[in-house]
Amino acid sequence: KTVIKNIYPITTKISQFTKNQGFIVWVGRLVSFKKAELYLELAQKFPQEEFKMIAPLSDGELEYGKQIQAKAKQTPNLELIDFVSPNEIKSYYQQAKIYVTTSHMEGFSNTMMEAMEAQKPILSWNVNPDKILETYKMGFCAYENKTKFYDFFEQLKQNAVLCKTMGEAGRNYLEKEHSQEQIVNEFKKVLLSD
Repeated sequence: KTVIKNIYPITTKISQFTKNQGFIVWVGRLVSFKKAELYLELAQKFPQEEFKMIAPLSDGELEYGKQIQAKAKQTPNLELIDFVSPNEIKSYYQQAKIYVTTSHMEGFSNTMMEAMEAQKPILSWNVNPDKILETYKMGFCAYENKTKFYDFFEQLKQNAVLCKTMGEAGRNYLEKEHSQEQIVNEFKKVLLSD
């Protein structure tokens, strides 16, 4: 059985990226499996850092989403942004220094690929498809261990060089493994081998 990866269209040149501005970013719908409360806890634990959360409500889990919004509004170092258009989202990644995902489980998300395109290191609570974060040295996965989650965050926030090298590794991975050319070649190989 062959797994063909998703094509991810890279639309930005590396030269377009601003240097890390200093905030941490989380992007996703407010649904319970994404465990946004862990991001709020992270912001509360590191009050000297600036956090942004792009988090639209989801029709299926309005109550959960409203609870998260209320808690977010009580966190002074966190800016809650209800919605950002797909055209504008890349500027948030470009200006961030760390991308955080707190999902309990999901596939290889678009948000993770957007962070890689913007050359940002990834801090993940539990999502790490095929262990790519450690294999390609593009981020950290805590595997639902809160101590590790905070320790990894501490390492990233204190080490701009580590953030830069992890961000570059993520961008390289995306260009190598998810470009249209690469996926089309993989697809041709599969078709020709039958």
